[in-house]
Amino acid sequence: MIERPAGRGPAWRVGQAALVATAALALLALAAPTRASAELVIAGKTRIELNRGLFKALAKEGVRVSKLGPGKVGGRVVTLPVDGGLIEPASASGWVDSTGGFKFRAGKRVAKLSEVTLNTAKEELRADLNGKRLKIATVKGFDFARAGFGGEIEVAGLRLNQRATNLLNRKLRLDDVFRPGRPFASVSSSFLPEWDQLSSGTFQIGLDSGFVAKLKSLEVEPVPFATSVVGTNPLVLGAPLINGAIYPSSNNSWGGIEGGLRISKPEAPGPVITLSNLGLSLESSKVPAAIMVHTESGQIAPSPGGPLGAVDLAGASVRLDPDTRTLTVTDARATLEAPIADLINETFAKPKGKAPAVAAGDPLGTVSMTMQAR
Repeated sequence: MIERPAGRGPAWRVGQAALVATAALALLALAAPTRASAELVIAGKTRIELNRGLFKALAKEGVRVSKLGPGKVGGRVVTLPVDGGLIEPASASGWVDSTGGFKFRAGKRVAKLSEVTLNTAKEELRADLNGKRLKIATVKGFDFARAGFGGEIEVAGLRLNQRATNLLNRKLRLDDVFRPGRPFASVSSSFLPEWDQLSSGTFQIGLDSGFVAKLKSLEVEPVPFATSVVGTNPLVLGAPLINGAIYPSSNNSWGGIEGGLRISKPEAPGPVITLSNLGLSLESSKVPAAIMVHTESGQIAPSPGGPLGAVDLAGASVRLDPDTRTLTVTDARATLEAPIADLINETFAKPKGKAPAVAAGDPLGTVSMTMQAR
């Protein structure tokens, strides 16, 4: 179960920023098989429908309902933009924050309700009442359904608690229009996450025959590990994704596998370049890789950072289906990056007195990836 900080002031904003940073760092660890279970909320709307009987009682007392900030009011329905939160999609445990609000006005007397938070983990609806943060009502059960990459939470029959009714009556100088246990409103919050976590998927790379031929001219070959050989002419590797994230815009989506390639001389001692944790990042248009070099004596040698290849997504088929929360990338052409090209030449060509065999921009192969979000 996720618990949300009680306040929404500067401390909460700092905490939220730290949470986003922590989540981002976790996503970058492509080799880690575990994934956080909650999703950061970035958009949506909250709909508050005041109880019909309460609305009529307020009108009888001359109390009107109007918008506050970016909130909208139509009759007894208040609509607020969602501006944050954290939700577990499987259980809808967490919270959804809404900005703006609404106010009850009786002449010059005003009671303002703003910064509404629907918290299913703590089973409560909280808000600022004339600047005082408090629990407005208890959430006793809710309905939840996925809607594309997001979802919607519905809570019916909310009833005000004692403290909220006392403050509302005092601010508006009413007797008992607001009272504990009286039906107050029904609330629904729809939300869209910043990204959706990977449930399953596959990654595939078909190596360019010219790239393989250049390696063989240096008396070395690409040998797959922790992957399946899907084809041999050209060499095509495939493996299940172990982690990744799908963004509703698709632009920042990424996925990674555990395995990869070892470049070495077949069945003979010699240096080895290991390219593991292969994947595809749509944000950077790269094929990332963890690069490790072992010398002929087995010692670990310095290796460059950086990705294995650059990807031309403009020439690929990229299809995002929000209804099924799937992303498919097909036939993205990849070219060799400079650091890995230099590494191959330094490791295998230079010691033999041969000219460089590969160069930055050489065709690396074709990359495809399918992703299914939770």
